[in-house]
Amino acid sequence: MFLYPNYYFLLVRKLVKRGPTIVISGSCINFESERTKIVGILESFEEIIGKNFKHEVSSTGNSMGWDFFQIYLETDFVLALFDFYPEMTNYEGNTIEEQFVLWFKEKLKKRELDYHLKLVDIPFDVPKGFRLDPNYYRNDKDLESLR
Repeated sequence: MFLYPNYYFLLVRKLVKRGPTIVISGSCINFESERTKIVGILESFEEIIGKNFKHEVSSTGNSMGWDFFQIYLETDFVLALFDFYPEMTNYEGNTIEEQFVLWFKEKLKKRELDYHLKLVDIPFDVPKGFRLDPNYYRNDKDLESLR
């Protein structure tokens, strides 16, 4: 039995409207001091591109001496970086986002920053309806001939 049965409305969640976001998970030793370095690198990339993008670097906790964090980036930011750095396509990866993470990890190593980065989430289009061509469906006549 609940003490306050009419408080079910407190569980209603609000959806946040934001564009497609790439989520990168990482770990380091001291996140509080390293966060400013990561944000500084992202802002230097924005200066190169000449446009500001939304990005966020936030902590997700710590364990056994490691601080874990996540980097949230707009997909437009990554695509704009591909225009300025075409060598990203040389890195192994099935998607542009995977190639970006490998390239970004390499850029951090050149600045003597040792982070362990991994791609967590890639935005995909949500299909609505069928994408099949109705001209290629089998009809009843075709099914009778197959029997």
